[in-house]
Amino acid sequence: MSFRHLMLVPVLSIVICLLHVKELFGQDLWAGVSYIGTFGVFYVLWIWGFYSAAFFALRRPLEFREHAALAAVAAVSGLYLAQAVTMSLFHQMPRLGAVPFFATYAALFLLVTAFRSYRERLEALSRATIEAQYTTLKNQLRPHFLFNSLNSLSELIERDPRGAVEMTQKLSDLYRQLLQNSTLRTASLSSELEIIEKYLEIERLRFEDRVRYQVEAPSGADAIYVPSLMLQTLVENAVKHGIAPAVEGGAIDLKVEGDARDGYRLTLKNTGVPFDGSGRQGTGLRNTRERLKLLYGAASRFSIARTGARETVVSFHVSGACLNDG
Repeated sequence: MSFRHLMLVPVLSIVICLLHVKELFGQDLWAGVSYIGTFGVFYVLWIWGFYSAAFFALRRPLEFREHAALAAVAAVSGLYLAQAVTMSLFHQMPRLGAVPFFATYAALFLLVTAFRSYRERLEALSRATIEAQYTTLKNQLRPHFLFNSLNSLSELIERDPRGAVEMTQKLSDLYRQLLQNSTLRTASLSSELEIIEKYLEIERLRFEDRVRYQVEAPSGADAIYVPSLMLQTLVENAVKHGIAPAVEGGAIDLKVEGDARDGYRLTLKNTGVPFDGSGRQGTGLRNTRERLKLLYGAASRFSIARTGARETVVSFHVSGACLNDG
């Protein structure tokens, strides 16, 4: 039970006493109402002062059990203290008795405990659902990338056998790191950038100088966390849908800017065949939107747009925090 719940104890109990004021005080209703009202003011002031002093002394958030214990002490001590002060001001007045207050406190405590248990179960179910959705979305990306990589390798075997051997080795190294990051919800920016560079090296064996890229990231990339394999998916889309269909190829420009306090903005630009803006999006973009929504909510501010004649810009915002379990 918290402070806001405990304040209901004197309020509801006083309402109960006012409903029975005639039984308690007979015909002298005004004196009874004044007595109950004065008692209630002292009770509320005591609870407010008790909680304020306790929070000031502890200087930390309280757990539920600590809240409950503190509420019980405040309720019982406040009851007898307010009773003693009020009776010293109103002579020859009957005691209100502790039953209404204890009954109200017990009822509120049971209701708050039941609601807390229900909310914890609901949150656990929500977390499990989100985790299942996130895992499903991320797993959909693995066969998608593998299919495209093997397709590129098969084309290269006939055209450049030596290049195919080199690509096979690079692909092996790349997949080793992909498997490491695929077990994580968020991975360090440095490891994600390394994956992108290896992926683009493989694609340059296929497209040669038609693929150009540059990366700009802040220092301390090891301490910045981004959704695992998301950047690689976006770069893959840029190559597949923007650069590959263009005769002259294109360039990829990835920029990461921001800080730990305000978060980081990631912007990926590519030239070539631009985004048509039709609203139709493939698996990669749909999953990117959903994963960002699950991790950061509306704060991710994902956008994709065509800028200029031959440029597509994708941008989104991340907190940079590590969101892996444990």
